[in-house]
Amino acid sequence: MRHLRPTHLSGAHVSQGEGTVVVERSLRALDTLSPGPEQVAAAERAVALADEHGTPNQQIQARINLIAVYETSRPGEHELPHLSWLLNQLRDAGPALTERQRFEVLWECRFALARTRRSARIPLKIVRRVYADIEKRYRTEGVSPNLYAKHRALLARDTDTPEVARRWLAAWMESPRDKLSDCAACDQAEQARAMAADGDYEGALGHAAELLDGNRRCGEEPHRLYGRAADWSMRLGLVDQAEHYHRIGWTLVAGQGRFAAAAADHLIYLARAGRSGRAVRLALQVQPFVGDALDDFDRMYTAAILTRVFRFARGHQMLPPKIGDQTSPEVLAELDRIARKLAEQFDARNATARVSERIAEVSKLAPYSVQPGDAVRHVDALERALLGAPMPKRRSRVARPSSILEYADALYFASDALDAQRVSSLIEQWMGDRERLLPGKVDAEFQAVAYLDRRSLASRAARSSDSVVSALL
Repeated sequence: MRHLRPTHLSGAHVSQGEGTVVVERSLRALDTLSPGPEQVAAAERAVALADEHGTPNQQIQARINLIAVYETSRPGEHELPHLSWLLNQLRDAGPALTERQRFEVLWECRFALARTRRSARIPLKIVRRVYADIEKRYRTEGVSPNLYAKHRALLARDTDTPEVARRWLAAWMESPRDKLSDCAACDQAEQARAMAADGDYEGALGHAAELLDGNRRCGEEPHRLYGRAADWSMRLGLVDQAEHYHRIGWTLVAGQGRFAAAAADHLIYLARAGRSGRAVRLALQVQPFVGDALDDFDRMYTAAILTRVFRFARGHQMLPPKIGDQTSPEVLAELDRIARKLAEQFDARNATARVSERIAEVSKLAPYSVQPGDAVRHVDALERALLGAPMPKRRSRVARPSSILEYADALYFASDALDAQRVSSLIEQWMGDRERLLPGKVDAEFQAVAYLDRRSLASRAARSSDSVVSALL
């Protein structure tokens, strides 16, 4: 994906007044700064200076620079008012707007499409208004519908009927590319994800083969794709290929906060493959990146998978007592809170439950029908030892839990594995041991009791009413 660095307007007319000279100097200075808080502050000062002392051309350029700086240093919704102002300038500025600036304004519209869709805080009517304004502007400027249709298809997946989503997807796939289209590598990767979302894992791998083989790439892909490709390969029984994609992909995303969600794909792949040691060790590396630097969707996605993997770790006695400067139960509770809160906000905004349903599906610990080879399992045994975890004992997964948290973990594992017999057995055991194990002592135990009791109630209700159990679960 192309990321524009902040640019100044080379060759632009600058008046002889001291104010315009100061503005021009502030615009040029941005190019010397590295992405980060200092560059953000400088770009915001440049806008203020341009509004007070600059020419209309400088005011336009200052906002173009600021949006580009926000995108690389502080992604969020801060750029939206400035982009709205710039869209008005496309209509009203006349000769004050150069052709290069006109292109950059249209280019920055892509970030408005992505940001509004991936923010849980912007009401849907505002999202639709932004989309409608950009569509209208693109039509006026003669832009191909390719880029817009892509983002509109992704929005429709969560907010419209399947028929509407399919129409936008077809419009994206069939419309001609132009200079404002997303890069070919990003489009190819997103199309593969769409195929996999429909259950066509073989087709997805085939469509993305050029990327996965390293014959096409950009700054974002195939970095973000390898974890998904490892999962698709395991679902098809291609064990060695899955491991190959994991090893290549992890080196591309490890330690980089902007790729936290892509790293999470590797974590859930490892957990489903039974590679608990590596899953937990790498999860501990990803956890510090779940912060405000991620957009709402990536933050939710990463937190949901980390929650599952850390529960998995706790159930296998691999979770360290402290993660950073917090206790592991505190970290787990906070990750769970982030994932649940954002999923609820997305669902409330979209008036559908599709986001929470999709997050629940991608974070499932359901094991693959195939397992990694002996060499990989031996390495994982070493990684478990490095974490100080006990080696798994035969039949340890079916032993009777001895604590509230062990019961909750065991029930999570059994539910994700769709092991109905184990689920029923655990619920019966919990109902027998409940009074002896209560009361809970920490928040994690209180939440676990609520989960166990809800599942117990659902189990009882299921004997008389399918609709009741559906609602409870």
